[in-house]
Amino acid sequence: MIRHQLGRILVIILATALIIIGVWWGLRENRPTLSPPTMQTVSLYFGEPNSELLVVETRDMEEPVSVAEVVAALCAGPLNPKYVAVIPPNCRLLAVEVEQGVATVSFSRELVEDHPGGSSAELQTVFSIVNTLTSLPGIRQVVLLVEGMPVDTLTGHVDLSQPLEFAAEMVSPGN
Repeated sequence: MIRHQLGRILVIILATALIIIGVWWGLRENRPTLSPPTMQTVSLYFGEPNSELLVVETRDMEEPVSVAEVVAALCAGPLNPKYVAVIPPNCRLLAVEVEQGVATVSFSRELVEDHPGGSSAELQTVFSIVNTLTSLPGIRQVVLLVEGMPVDTLTGHVDLSQPLEFAAEMVSPGN
């Protein structure tokens, strides 16, 4: 009788061990493999020092890249210390919408209130945003808003009453 109980216990132990090994093996075989994230290279346009032109800084961003992420990177400024940030530091993106190839972006009032002014600085700010966004797939034009409202200009030099397109003439020839 003791032998019979020992045999039964041994069978239960072996069956349990086989189940555990089977579950472990199945989990091991079905474990998702971690593949590296797919990256998208994005072109950000910043100011060229002592010039009204722009220079391009490329960044690899994890896909899918949103327009808001790209604008946030632009607002954060360049990584290259030779380039100049052209969006006022306290300026925030409030909203973004892309419809039929037109990106409508609304910034906080600091885009106007904290802007240094001058035609060169305004050109750099406006076309930094426009050239960056029109470099993204599916965006051909950009409309700039301040606090959700249309503006004719930021500081009196660039007409913002119509959607704007990529301005190759604003990009430094070295880029």
